[in-house]
Amino acid sequence: MRGRKKLALNTSYGRQEGLAQKEVLGLRPRAEILLLTAGPARLVVRLRRITTGPARALAARRSALRFTRLVDFGIVRRQRTGHKPMPKFTTGFTRLGSPAHKLCAGSRSGFTLAELIMSVLIIGIILSAVAFGYRDFNDRLENTNMAFEIALFLREAQVSGTSVRQTPLGGSFTHAWGVHTKIDGSNSSNLRIILFADLDDDGTYDGNFTTCPSGECISFLDMRRQNIINKIYRLTTTGNPTCPPDAAISGVSITFLRPKPDARLFFMNTAGQQMCGGETDTLGVLICLQSPLLKRKAVEVLETGEISVKNAPIECT
Repeated sequence: MRGRKKLALNTSYGRQEGLAQKEVLGLRPRAEILLLTAGPARLVVRLRRITTGPARALAARRSALRFTRLVDFGIVRRQRTGHKPMPKFTTGFTRLGSPAHKLCAGSRSGFTLAELIMSVLIIGIILSAVAFGYRDFNDRLENTNMAFEIALFLREAQVSGTSVRQTPLGGSFTHAWGVHTKIDGSNSSNLRIILFADLDDDGTYDGNFTTCPSGECISFLDMRRQNIINKIYRLTTTGNPTCPPDAAISGVSITFLRPKPDARLFFMNTAGQQMCGGETDTLGVLICLQSPLLKRKAVEVLETGEISVKNAPIECT
């Protein structure tokens, strides 16, 4: 090649550097190569001058030397050399099978800007749907887990009340064990369930929700993940119950006394006074739970002693 040659190749291509310098534009044009940059997507060549001559003869010589046309090199910005502007070059030539040819053979592949934007948008939509679904799933799972924990708490009271187990505070074997909760919101009562021993045998819890263990309170279960007890509903066997099903009910005490596993249910009003209990039309009670995203579960306790967790019926809404 005549004239000065200034070649620079991306060093990431290592040992191909020297070969690529010899192969690119190998027709010995009277040109000065300012910059030769090889990259994963394109090869850019900047020339200061190029030889003049018949295009047909130049093409014939390239064909005889087995040179082939490369893909688009990219548009080179005009630069001034003295008083003459540089021409723009968008094509180049290299010998078939050369390292430079292999280097640029895959330059047609890649993303356009529009394809990249669309890919990012699609990924964003999918991730948003997954994140929203995960939040909903997690909320439902926590609500269900809380319902089962309440059911196990009730089962613990049932087992303690029907077995020969003395109360830890009074040391007696004759008292009933039970679970109490209320929803009036005082002292965050709808966020806590009390396990108690009925020391005065009146069927109801007589302590508070803040100090435990003391008095009749043995232990407590706190609601988690912002789940709350939002409703207590009395199940009845008749259409005209002797005690209102839910209108004035704000609390319930569920006790178990040996030798029967049956549940004794006593309902309280907002003042904490017993309003009904022991009626013949009482079938059971629903303790309704509500999550932050308004998912609902219900713990059902029947007078027969059956304890179950179910999807919240319409009574819990």
